[in-house]
Amino acid sequence: HGSTTNVFGHLFAKHLDEPEVKLLYIEKRRANLKQDKSCQDMDLDGIGDEDIDQQILYQRSKKDPSPIWKFADRILNWAKCKLCSKLVKSSHGSTTNVFGHLFAKHLDQPEVKLLKIEHTKRRENVILKKLTNKKKDTPVLS
Repeated sequence: HGSTTNVFGHLFAKHLDEPEVKLLYIEKRRANLKQDKSCQDMDLDGIGDEDIDQQILYQRSKKDPSPIWKFADRILNWAKCKLCSKLVKSSHGSTTNVFGHLFAKHLDQPEVKLLKIEHTKRRENVILKKLTNKKKDTPVLS
């Protein structure tokens, strides 16, 4: 009730080329970045219209960004699929829903098939690492 998230998502995904919407987007993005503790070192007041696209893609993490972002653009708490323009919820940069969308709707694309293989291998390695660490922590009974 009263939430504007879906309205903003629609405006920013479908009407970002309109000057008023772009200005609203820049203001909203600046406000969100100012609230984000990991972005405090950024010069947010220096962000101009020509720089906003780079700031949109700003990676808060020092590690490598997920390869999923080759297939989607971040728009606030949403991701816009580059293959079909569908908006997918992506709270706090989460990639789960974006992966789900790509694998459900675009698995016929060779690049997405390759991404699925890489994603599966990465997940298997994480699980294997957790299992290996659990074995080390388990006391040996004598």
